[in-house]
Amino acid sequence: MTDQPPRIGVFGGTFDPVHLGHLIVASEVCHALSLDRLLFVPSRSPHKTNQGTTEDHHRLAMLRLAVAGDARFAIDTLELDRPGPSYTADTLDSLTRRLSPARLVFVMGEDSLRDFPTWHDPGRITRLAEIAVAHRPGVRADLAAVEAAVPESRGRIRLVPIPPIGVSSRDVRRRVATGAPIAHLLPAAVERYIRDHGLYRPGRDPVGAGVPRVVAPRFQMPVAAHVFLLRPGAVLLARRHGTGFQDGRYGPVGGHLDGDEPVTVAAARECREEIGVTIQPTDFRFLGVAHWRSSDGEGVDFFFACGRWTGEPRPVADCDDVRWFPIDRLPDTTIPFVRRAIEHHLLGKQPFDEDGWNPPDPVHRQAAIGP
Repeated sequence: MTDQPPRIGVFGGTFDPVHLGHLIVASEVCHALSLDRLLFVPSRSPHKTNQGTTEDHHRLAMLRLAVAGDARFAIDTLELDRPGPSYTADTLDSLTRRLSPARLVFVMGEDSLRDFPTWHDPGRITRLAEIAVAHRPGVRADLAAVEAAVPESRGRIRLVPIPPIGVSSRDVRRRVATGAPIAHLLPAAVERYIRDHGLYRPGRDPVGAGVPRVVAPRFQMPVAAHVFLLRPGAVLLARRHGTGFQDGRYGPVGGHLDGDEPVTVAAARECREEIGVTIQPTDFRFLGVAHWRSSDGEGVDFFFACGRWTGEPRPVADCDDVRWFPIDRLPDTTIPFVRRAIEHHLLGKQPFDEDGWNPPDPVHRQAAIGP
């Protein structure tokens, strides 16, 4: 009997940080598709200076700790070692030439499958590798649409059922930043590494050893960035889901700053993480800033508009629907502060607002900062 060539999985991502959800997906795919080995391929940070992604050497170190002791898993650093942008098709081409005659299986999430036809050279990807899609129960995967858009993918995509996973890298980063426990979300060695190197804490030195800066105790409040994607007469809103704040209501893409990032970089990161679009920070147009107060405390929100991006907006994280609405006919389920922001900053062109303070100012303090 002729030996069959080995089947090797390829699992790419930022892994910022790697968590138990990643390891569950890798393990389930290996079992379901009888893979001989699976390669974790960490991607390069989008830019080398302060772009919201942890330094390559930290992400690689955490990944090595996470896969240690499991003979099925290995790490390939070809994307970290290669200068310039990395495309999946080029990565698979390099691996095919190096690992021949092995058969490659590329692992992706269900959210990525929807956007797969817009990837760089998707036909070449499916010629080089089978596609294993981590399939969540109850989520409809429209394989027919993908196969129609990418004919080479017909018969090359497998849905692999994955248990519900209530963790994301973004969740871990936010929990660390707020002091919430993370030990149940990560391998113990990764949790210790994050703690020992001070990763994901506000005030961490972004290019040094990760030692937190000493900051004198003082009043602090959350700062958030929100983005209104615009096209003529319409604004894109996302319906929040699984966040614990205003879930089921529509609002702009946005969230809190992670620390050690300019507000425009945070806005670009939120767009990438929540709806899968890429925006250059220089393409944002500043609309306004609001200092708000509510029963939960107080904070500062920055609002931006943008009319240029790469990729098709789709639900990726913290939302389950994105759609365009006429600016003058917002849905009844619009988050109240979002409706206020559209009226004041986007339509009213008022750059400053104080929301929730007593007594209310009928011009929202506009006279205090300008004519």
